[in-house]
Amino acid sequence: MIFPQLSPSPSRRFNFSTTATGLVFFAALVGNCVGWATGALSDRLVIRLARRNGGVKEPEMRLWALVPCAVYACLGYMLYGWGAQTGAHWITVAIGVGGMISHQVGACAIATAYAMECFPGISGELVVVLAMCSSLVNFAISYSVQPFINAAGYGWAFFFFGVCVLASMAAAVPLVVYGKRWRAWKAPRYYKFLEEVGGPTDVVA
Repeated sequence: MIFPQLSPSPSRRFNFSTTATGLVFFAALVGNCVGWATGALSDRLVIRLARRNGGVKEPEMRLWALVPCAVYACLGYMLYGWGAQTGAHWITVAIGVGGMISHQVGACAIATAYAMECFPGISGELVVVLAMCSSLVNFAISYSVQPFINAAGYGWAFFFFGVCVLASMAAAVPLVVYGKRWRAWKAPRYYKFLEEVGGPTDVVA
């Protein structure tokens, strides 16, 4: 969502050529792999926690995998923002880019899997709705990032983004504590809704 604003930073502040700027973004590829691995490892975490829970798997178990994503976000947004602001070594900016991408890929994978487990039967529709919401939010943020950077600088702008990310991830805390209770409370209404729309839509005949 902020890639258009990321790429000018190395070229402007470090006098990098277009090619060198592109090579810095190999860190994004590494971050993507780390984020993917974090999302994949959440499955192993769920299996391990389910065994400790008497073989019963609960969707909220997956949310513990967001902890490393929060670490990625802290490192990524802070290192990139203040690294670009203060003219720190270019490796600082590269690590920041990798951290941001790691967080985005990993957290999105975990959150999507959690939502699909909480709402069985409509996984296809759920993914479409999540993609639409993500696109709208990304447009709104990317549309306003450059004026924000111009007014506050890279450091404070990305500090703000990092705080927003951590605040959104903090929403997982009440879900871990009360999520099972909320799902049980709303389950009758949800399954009644499924019956009204003709049953689950993701069942393969």
